[in-house]
Amino acid sequence: MNITQIQYALMVAKYRNISNAADALYISQPALSQQIKKLEKDIGFALFQRTGGGLLLTPAGQRFLPYMEKANEAWDNMEEAAMDFRKHSLMHLNIAMSPRVYSNGLFEKIVHYFNIHPDIETTYVTEAGVQYMTGLEEQKIDIVLDRLPIQESAISEMKRVSITPILREKQCILTALPETHPELMQDFPGDTVTIRQLEGQSIVTGLRGSMEDHSMNYLIRKENIHFKRIYRSDSMNTMMELVRQGQGIILGPESFGEYYHVRAIPFTPPKVVDLNFISLRERAEEPAIRDFRKYLLEMAKAER
Repeated sequence: MNITQIQYALMVAKYRNISNAADALYISQPALSQQIKKLEKDIGFALFQRTGGGLLLTPAGQRFLPYMEKANEAWDNMEEAAMDFRKHSLMHLNIAMSPRVYSNGLFEKIVHYFNIHPDIETTYVTEAGVQYMTGLEEQKIDIVLDRLPIQESAISEMKRVSITPILREKQCILTALPETHPELMQDFPGDTVTIRQLEGQSIVTGLRGSMEDHSMNYLIRKENIHFKRIYRSDSMNTMMELVRQGQGIILGPESFGEYYHVRAIPFTPPKVVDLNFISLRERAEEPAIRDFRKYLLEMAKAER
């Protein structure tokens, strides 16, 4: 006998009718009848008898019913326990990712990695913003794939995290393509751009308090730059659409040019920005975090 046959027999005892029990079980009536006969053959006695009131338990079936109910209850408890054990045996990683993960083609590789590691469940956080350091400390975020914050308030927090550069890119200004907005070539005619050429431009950035906003404010203070207008959004897609429409410029890595279909002009003197693998220092050597970091380093190395 098996648990399925016992569950079928309990359903027949409940409905006192093969047809109604089969409908409730979503199987055919012949298939249900066949399984009941197999069960009766295995246990060596009849469970049901036909009467004017339908299929009723035989005297032996009545005595056997509590054992079937206990077996079914034990099976349910075992399935619930297995689900609980499975849930707690899975490793879960919350990964905050900047758009550079997409523009550099890393996201497909990340998905592939976790497809071949089914013991790790993942949640992707794509709008980590300035709060990711707090998220790491509170362990609401396990891994950050992003550049480091520029703002001074974050410098003291760097000692608490492990930082591994994955790849390095040129920092650029991003503008609309010349074929759609040729007038922008007057402001940025060359293949490189200086910080002073940003004077009087309209700029696109993140919401107040975001990492993009802090970076812009840092630039304003350090270089004494004045912008004509500031556009803000919490969506990178919206920010890049403003750039494509010629409404303003944005500071970003070289890979954004092709990915977002805009013009990427590197700074001179050159400025570079790293995409880092960031985690709490005390968790950096946990197997799930360590092995994932090693994988991304190998992928980035292979792309060079």
